[in-house]
Amino acid sequence: MSVATMRISRRPADSEWAETGSATWPGDDFHLLVDDIVIGGTYWCGADDVPDGQRWASWCPAGLSMRHHTRDDAERTQIRAYVANPDVVDRQLADNEREAATQAARRAAEHDARAQARRADRLGADEPGPNVWTLPSHHFLFGGQDEVAAITRWLNAHQLHRASGEYEIRVEQRAARRVIVVQEIVDGSGRRTQTRVVTCTVDPPPVDTTPRPDLVDLLEQHYPATFPLIDFGHQIACAACTTHTSPHAVTPGRALYSSPLVTRDQNPRRTAT
Repeated sequence: MSVATMRISRRPADSEWAETGSATWPGDDFHLLVDDIVIGGTYWCGADDVPDGQRWASWCPAGLSMRHHTRDDAERTQIRAYVANPDVVDRQLADNEREAATQAARRAAEHDARAQARRADRLGADEPGPNVWTLPSHHFLFGGQDEVAAITRWLNAHQLHRASGEYEIRVEQRAARRVIVVQEIVDGSGRRTQTRVVTCTVDPPPVDTTPRPDLVDLLEQHYPATFPLIDFGHQIACAACTTHTSPHAVTPGRALYSSPLVTRDQNPRRTAT
């Protein structure tokens, strides 16, 4: 590269922070560029052991250079080092870029491997199979109290304490095992779920699994919520029917099968819907 044709410029390290500063006033971090290639940068040093009037510093290719009066002074140090041997600096910059790309690719591969391992742990490494048993969505709202309690015990026996009742719960026959497939709640609101698969070691209880499509429209409008002053939050009521009548906070969207629930038959507020 010909030194005579070098085009030197600076660019904010963050486009939203572009205060250049002065000898006595701090500025934002800037990159130093030669022919639009970053060769280093400058920044204001606020360390206690740096005297006022010497707070500008720069980095690469002259290394870390501190105690400059202005940003321009700090940049000149790096430019002089670059002009002295641009080919060596360019090779070093290229090597650094290749090393950074290699490290980024390694981190991406490790991230993907961890994600695949978590997915295999959550969903199982074996292929899905046919359904052999299905509990309809929202069964906890229209099933009998004994049936809801039996489903809760069955899920708890498989450590599925955060299985959502707003989705189907299925038993699937795979090549070498039976599995339970649920949607597991992963946040406090109950609105975000992820699929979870565990080996079925206990047969599902003998409950009525007849779907109730006639309740779909109803359940889209009326949904369960916990009221803190109803049995210390251990029972639920219809949020749509009671929010406007209660001055107390309501927590909608919590449809955990492992929570103590009240069915429509035992809940006068829900029956009113």
